[in-house]
Amino acid sequence: MTEPQIPDCVDNPPTQEIEAKLQRPLAVVLILLVNCAHFAERCRPERVQLFWSADLPFGQKVTDDPLLHVGPSYKEQRVAQVFEHQVSVRWRDTDALGHVNNAVYLTYLEEARDAFYLRALGDPIYVVVRIEIDFRAEVRHADRIVRVEIDVERVGTTSLRTREVLRTASGEVAAEARVITVRWDQDARAAVSFTDEQRARLAEFEA
Repeated sequence: MTEPQIPDCVDNPPTQEIEAKLQRPLAVVLILLVNCAHFAERCRPERVQLFWSADLPFGQKVTDDPLLHVGPSYKEQRVAQVFEHQVSVRWRDTDALGHVNNAVYLTYLEEARDAFYLRALGDPIYVVVRIEIDFRAEVRHADRIVRVEIDVERVGTTSLRTREVLRTASGEVAAEARVITVRWDQDARAAVSFTDEQRARLAEFEA
């Protein structure tokens, strides 16, 4: 009696079919490896800028501020301080129009600048050589206080350029000024250079 013939494809499946089945998982693995490599490239520290703060949603990207750049290209993260000083609004500061006279704005800035010099350098010994000011809003006696913000724009050999903003009690900008002062030697009656230590202190307020 003749034995039934069993097709070759049962015991010996075609080589192409086996190769196709083996290639499927290999293809999946290759795709995963490529995706992982791509993800790792995108997540290198120098390619991603993330900053977590109470003021920002978790994981929000910060791309515009170089001070917040994360990576080897920026070795030191520094945020400049802004010096703030509060000044009382006095009754004598007002004029016939019922608001603080424009000349008094300069006095408010001077009081804050003296406090800034005292804080940064230990004494308010300087002379003013230039002031540019733009008046933005009125200040009234009812405001009671104003606030002056000062940051450093440039430190020269003997001169210091600051940006000074006068704000009302509500936070509205009342005036903006750019002031150049010179460190002064009272005995020699002449300008004197900033020391390295003084430059370092002023740099803390540099914008």
